[in-house]
Amino acid sequence: MKKTIFLLVLTILLAGGAVAQKTSKQTVLSSEVQSSVDPTDIDINPKSKMGFLGKENAAANMDVMNNLLRGNSFVMISDERDSPSSLTVSMDFTPVDGEPGSYTVTSGSWTLVVYENGVYVGAIYGNVTEGTVTDTIDGGTGETAIRSMKATFQITGGMERYADVQSSANITYSSVTDYLDGKNTSATVLNLL
Repeated sequence: MKKTIFLLVLTILLAGGAVAQKTSKQTVLSSEVQSSVDPTDIDINPKSKMGFLGKENAAANMDVMNNLLRGNSFVMISDERDSPSSLTVSMDFTPVDGEPGSYTVTSGSWTLVVYENGVYVGAIYGNVTEGTVTDTIDGGTGETAIRSMKATFQITGGMERYADVQSSANITYSSVTDYLDGKNTSATVLNLL
């Protein structure tokens, strides 16, 4: 529970920071323009394909008793400069017998905080229902160099404008984390809404 709260707070801070980094022309609107912006007129449907960049913020911890790696977590922001949305993902996975560096996703959670034209419009969240994790090992060090993840997301709820959102089929997540480059992560989410 503490990790989930931490991830949500971190997501909000990252998204807020990205919005604050816009140029003064984009962020400082005259009072006439500010009063003319009506949040109900903003298109709130995210695109069917969204790209994200971010970091692995928590490595998976091995639960030896259950042969399970828990809590591999990521915080990312969309590559949309005008409307940066943020995505947090946390997954648990178990090793595939006889296949070093291969894992099966057993569970997890995700949250997408959506902004349109710099205005918060809501959040969508859910479970990670299945997937695979593949590690590419650095031959020189024996350590993980690249981690590739593919998973299926299920929507379990939403907030604000997404309070009544219905799950769509085949929401797919894929990401690559480069452990040789500071755990930088790039991800794609397809068919979210």
